[in-house]
Amino acid sequence: FPYLESSPDFLLTIAVMVGVFSFSILVANAAYLPIIIWKVFQRRKSSKKLVREVEAAPDSEKRLLAFLVTHRRRAASAHFNDHRLLPLVSKGFLVKLGGNNRISKWPYIIRQEVWDYLIENQDRYRLESLHDAENPFDLTYTGW
Repeated sequence: FPYLESSPDFLLTIAVMVGVFSFSILVANAAYLPIIIWKVFQRRKSSKKLVREVEAAPDSEKRLLAFLVTHRRRAASAHFNDHRLLPLVSKGFLVKLGGNNRISKWPYIIRQEVWDYLIENQDRYRLESLHDAENPFDLTYTGW
């Protein structure tokens, strides 16, 4: 430390301020680590809950999800208040995206956790005949 005696006072002050600031960042990150771990566990828990709700969904809702899985489309457009999609939106399976869109062509997307589950179990969620399937979606719309 002999060089500290010959250094100007403002350099020593700046070094102390940088040290204190760096230490406070380390303490804040250490305090935030349990929160991150808790969020990971909560996300896993909610993901498992969503999977159980998909499995317990009525056949009409499963058919709508199976329609999208069969077409390999995670996103599609439909009428803004389509009565067939409202239960899926309220349960959190589908997300009604925001933005400035036409009411007849509103974008919907399947939540990532639900989509991952559906793709893993696509043999159970695949329609054999698309002609008999209930289709509220417009799969040709590319305006968003």
